[in-house]
Amino acid sequence: MIPNSRMDAVDPCPARNCSWSGTLGLEGIMAAWSGGIFDPSRNRLVIWGGGHGDYAGNEIYAFDVNSLSWQRVTNPSTPYPFGNPPSNPVNSDGTPASLHTYDGLAYLPGSDSLFAVGGSKWPGGEPSNLTWTFNFGTSRWTKRADAPYPGVDLVTAYDPASGKVYAAGPFSNQPLIEYDPVNNVWTGRGDPIDYGGMNAAFDPVRKKMVVIGRGRAFAYNLNVGGFSAKQSISPGACAAGEAPGIAYDSTRDRIVAWSGGTKVCVLDPNSNSWTTIQAEPGNSVTPTAPVEAGTYGRFQYVPSKNAFILVNGVNQNVYAYKMP
Repeated sequence: MIPNSRMDAVDPCPARNCSWSGTLGLEGIMAAWSGGIFDPSRNRLVIWGGGHGDYAGNEIYAFDVNSLSWQRVTNPSTPYPFGNPPSNPVNSDGTPASLHTYDGLAYLPGSDSLFAVGGSKWPGGEPSNLTWTFNFGTSRWTKRADAPYPGVDLVTAYDPASGKVYAAGPFSNQPLIEYDPVNNVWTGRGDPIDYGGMNAAFDPVRKKMVVIGRGRAFAYNLNVGGFSAKQSISPGACAAGEAPGIAYDSTRDRIVAWSGGTKVCVLDPNSNSWTTIQAEPGNSVTPTAPVEAGTYGRFQYVPSKNAFILVNGVNQNVYAYKMP
């Protein structure tokens, strides 16, 4: 059991005797602008990324919450060679090239798939407008409809009620767009974010997409169809830095954010104001500093444990946080 309002850490590689061989690959992914999702069907944090000049491999990794161990979900494809731009967005085996994934990932429960859009391609760093899904049951990648624009540093959020994914880019010509996985169609929905270094979470009760980062915070009201204007909201104490961790807590019906240290910030869904919660006085664990490139989706809520999970590096502890 994790005590109330504190951090706990588990060493995923005791005595550094890990038997799997993916350490260098995962380290390259962690150091880059890479995100993650939580797979509730298997109770694991899934991480995918690399890209640009950081890492050429396109394999997927996961931290299993039940066994407290890392797994390599797929093996890497043969990448296109470094120094031969323009980058090819598709490997010869039909899989996506390695990418900076930022916050361009989501979990689609309807198809039991990892969703990925945009990113910065290996090795030249060109922005991608490709959309992919990886089915965990069949272990197959599928190329889906291209996004309306190439996206570097996109933010995304999944609406479990409609089954649709929302994404927005950091530039004025990259508006909020909606993806329908069933019909494989993209639709324009709202204002662009106009800022990079941000991360998003979705409040399914109020159909609100909340975006934070670099000391700013915005919200989209997606409760009705049609255009959704971006609304500035209080950034709170956890919006500082690059792409802070942010996730929806389904038990408490709250959005929770983390940007370093032992505190978290909780968003009141009605007033759009944040409350900062400090760890209890007896807390003895402080997470390592966030990755300089951003936390993105590597801070997630784990419904089965009623706790949050955080990972900042392959050679560091994996952290768990229990709300009071």
